[in-house]
Amino acid sequence: MIELFESAKTGEVDFWHAPSVVNNTVDVMISPSYASKFEKFLKEHGYPFHIAIQDLKKNAFFSVFHYYNEQKCQIAQAIPDLAKVVDIGLSSEGRSIIGIKFGEDKPYKKVVVIDAGIHAREWAAIHTGIYFINMIVNNRQDDPKIVSYLDNLVIYIFPVLNPDGYEYSRSNMTDPRARMWRKSRSAKACAFDGTSNGCCRGVDLNRNFDFHFAGRLNRILLVKVSYPLAFSNLLLSLKGRLQGYITLHTYSQLWIYSYSHRRLAYAHDIDETKRIAKKAVDELQKMYGTKYRYGTGPEIIYPFSGGSTDWAKETLKVKYSYTIELRPNYQDWNGFVLDKDQLIPTAKETWAGVSVVLDEILKQYKTNRCTFTFYECI
Repeated sequence: MIELFESAKTGEVDFWHAPSVVNNTVDVMISPSYASKFEKFLKEHGYPFHIAIQDLKKNAFFSVFHYYNEQKCQIAQAIPDLAKVVDIGLSSEGRSIIGIKFGEDKPYKKVVVIDAGIHAREWAAIHTGIYFINMIVNNRQDDPKIVSYLDNLVIYIFPVLNPDGYEYSRSNMTDPRARMWRKSRSAKACAFDGTSNGCCRGVDLNRNFDFHFAGRLNRILLVKVSYPLAFSNLLLSLKGRLQGYITLHTYSQLWIYSYSHRRLAYAHDIDETKRIAKKAVDELQKMYGTKYRYGTGPEIIYPFSGGSTDWAKETLKVKYSYTIELRPNYQDWNGFVLDKDQLIPTAKETWAGVSVVLDEILKQYKTNRCTFTFYECI
């Protein structure tokens, strides 16, 4: 299996989930030219397998989403009287990286940041981020919870944090390699990893935060590349007020908290972050019965370094910092190619879980505020 993992560098093999735990399943996309060799390898080594998707490009999921520019226009038009479009800078290919800022910004208000689409191929996560924006816009006057959030919190939502990668994933609907692109589209970089030279286009943005940055396996992909400063600078500017940071991904139905860089590494307030994670997945499950697992990365999927939520937890001291892996579950053959009829339910149940985090922050904020300025709580 290590040999196969190494072959992923050539582009012939794309592990949707990297090999991590003995006797666990692994989802792999294979190029047509490599399929026979791959199947022969599995048979020779006694690996049981089945073909989940014979021809990925024929799946209807390819036609679901709008292009990034269309999404930007739709968002801006929806909120002229409610919120602010935040442009934090340009991607390497010159696309604006935008988010939506809900709630009147006052120094005493706590802040929550939600992002999606840091991995280009995770369209269902992007859809969920867009759904969150539209849901807030459409319910800003009628839903007491939304009204309370907007009155008492500042909420940022960045639905497509990797616009270059996302656009590339839409660039060729007949090429699964394009559709399954994960990284950014920064210029090709070459490096020596200790044994050989290698080159690659783009980087995995969610392995580029400065927290146990770049384990050996990822070093060749990350050399001399850092996470876009614009986003990290925004988060740094919110230090002290930023109480919630949530990054949306697909897939596996997991609610992940810090730390994930190695096994048996936990934040000092692990009991509290675990308590809210359990409460969130319980609330999420009530809607459609979808079952999530919760824990650190090594506990429920695999270790990874340089992740945004670990960085936010350690550097910014964000109390509730979570990575959410949405539908489908780990064993589902659909993987990143989620059926269209699951998109809205996925977004709705995810919001139910996220609301638990918002409610907890709001509860603590109101309690602390009342303690020192009682008249403001009347």
